[in-house]
Amino acid sequence: MISLLHDEIVILQELDADGFRWAPKVQASSLTLDNAVGYPLIALSWVPGQPLLWSMDHPSRPIRNKVLVEER
Repeated sequence: MISLLHDEIVILQELDADGFRWAPKVQASSLTLDNAVGYPLIALSWVPGQPLLWSMDHPSRPIRNKVLVEER
């Protein structure tokens, strides 16, 4: 569990460093049992908006690409 949380923190920090604005930001973390909740945790920022609802054919590929690829 601790290894998975560590990997998630690393990925989210890399996304943030690359300017990917659609992922939550790591606000705090504790990868030990020595914290207020007694369990490893990650505290993330809130990402405003609506969850993406996708099926195999919706939205279309051009719309999907627009969402997934940020223009720089």
